[in-house]
Amino acid sequence: MKTLKFELWVIFLSVFVAGNVSAQFENFENHTIDYYRPTFETAAYYDSTKLDSLIAAQMQQNHIPGLASCIVRNNRIIWNRCYGYANIEKDLLVNDSTAFLLASVTKTFTGTAVMQLWEQRLFSLDHNINTYLPPGISVINPYYPEDPISFRMLLTHTSSIKYNYYNSDRSLIIWGGDSPVSLDSFAVNYFSPAGIYYDSTNYNNTSAPGTIYEYSNEAVTLLGYLTGIIADTSFYQYCNDHIFNPLGMDHTAWFLNDLDTNNLAMPYYYLSGTYYPIGYYSYPGYPSGLLKSCSADLARFLMAYINKGELNGVRILNGSTVTAMNTELSPQIAPGQGAIWRLDYRGGSKVWYHGGKHYGTSTRISYNPDKKFGVIILSNMDTSPNILDEIYDALYQYGLEYVTGIEIAQAQKPESFHLSQNYPNPFNPVTTISYQLPAASMIDLSIYNILGQKVATLVSGKQPAGVYKVEWDATGLASGVYFYRLSTDNGFMQTRKLILHR
Repeated sequence: MKTLKFELWVIFLSVFVAGNVSAQFENFENHTIDYYRPTFETAAYYDSTKLDSLIAAQMQQNHIPGLASCIVRNNRIIWNRCYGYANIEKDLLVNDSTAFLLASVTKTFTGTAVMQLWEQRLFSLDHNINTYLPPGISVINPYYPEDPISFRMLLTHTSSIKYNYYNSDRSLIIWGGDSPVSLDSFAVNYFSPAGIYYDSTNYNNTSAPGTIYEYSNEAVTLLGYLTGIIADTSFYQYCNDHIFNPLGMDHTAWFLNDLDTNNLAMPYYYLSGTYYPIGYYSYPGYPSGLLKSCSADLARFLMAYINKGELNGVRILNGSTVTAMNTELSPQIAPGQGAIWRLDYRGGSKVWYHGGKHYGTSTRISYNPDKKFGVIILSNMDTSPNILDEIYDALYQYGLEYVTGIEIAQAQKPESFHLSQNYPNPFNPVTTISYQLPAASMIDLSIYNILGQKVATLVSGKQPAGVYKVEWDATGLASGVYFYRLSTDNGFMQTRKLILHR
């Protein structure tokens, strides 16, 4: 067990972030996506070293072995950092192609598959799901047999199908390999009264379908089963053909047999100074929580949602479908619940998100459709729900300030070069000089006396397009007439006069 090595690594990282931490991370990041670097600078731009330091400190404080973090905007990655160990025993560091168990973030993919069929008008959200099930199986709450269960109810956790942590699905967990029980076999035997996994207590006995919100893994498992039936294929193959392959999600899979486990983060739990590997596991109800994916692949998925269902010419959903999914589908019963995605408000903007937590894994994915950016966090530690909150808040703030900086820069982008008259003029001893650049330029802004001698250089170097203000403090200089000149590598030059009056 390399717990000492891990602790030393965390201590080193926590100290090193005060220096050039980005260079350290470059040593073990696998850059597989087109990275977008900002073409502007702004005082509001969130300090990346500060963010690195916060994440490292949170990992150390909460004993998180490995973590991948990512922020996307439009169809670009604006932040991508990987920390710690994917596998302590094998000395494998996390990189952006390291797959993690997604836990309930998986549900956003199941919801995507279902809504792809919905937009083809293969069913209505309010249809009785039993209409689409094969002969011999029907899903009925035995306490309310006259109340049908609809697709809308499954998507919004209002079906009255209970979430029971100790139900048959959990008892069928397989350690170290894929489950021998198929999704179809499990669904038939779980939901049919004659099935070997059926239990009437898996339904709410006090509230009818469509009358109560109750988070349910089994409801989403049922959606995966229905997807396969309606599409006339297996659920996993449908997702491969219509989501993963089109988006180029090459490190994403449902089953262990379809992944190189050397590239799959080991789940851990921490106890008394030691990290214990939990091992890989599976269960038959995989549409609710067993997808494995990496931050690079999830970035592509999230960017497709940000861009109304399309990424680089590949469309997985219509824009109207994304809008429908990001709508409260049962506002009176399940406020804030869209089609799988959950609603949050931050800074007056809507944010759609989903979290995941299971044995040895905690994950989070979210996006702001108005500001067009999203956040991804993957970790291989089974944490309490709020452990990732501070990391998530910092990543979200970074993304928000990044986008705000772009909006400011775009709003201030002028149409021509211009050097304004200083104000006040005459002045004593401080004045403000304004200028504007319509394009990124190498500039020089300097002050000269009446003899043409340079007395001060205010700005020298490359600046992006924008509007700028510079203060000049002439303390120590004699009263009189001075000149200030702006010159650029684009051939622009302009000079103006200012008067220092004591």
